[in-house]
Amino acid sequence: MPPVIKVTATIAVGARPAGVATDPKTDTIYVTNIFSGTVSVISGRTNTVVATIAVGNSPLASIPGAVIELRFCSAWVSGQRGGKR
Repeated sequence: MPPVIKVTATIAVGARPAGVATDPKTDTIYVTNIFSGTVSVISGRTNTVVATIAVGNSPLASIPGAVIELRFCSAWVSGQRGGKR
């Protein structure tokens, strides 16, 4: 039997959230918001948005749209359309 998965928190992020990447080392979640042109940074410890980063038009929704590099504690996000970075 598969494990039971429960919603533990509902966290408001930008417009049209589409992609999620996690950094288990820092317990941080990154959500790309397509219509906002932002990435929401969420603390997995507190289940709150700790930062909103403007990244330009239409950040991609899936890997490699959001890539976490654990050695350097960095995240890279690519956009589908040109625009301010």
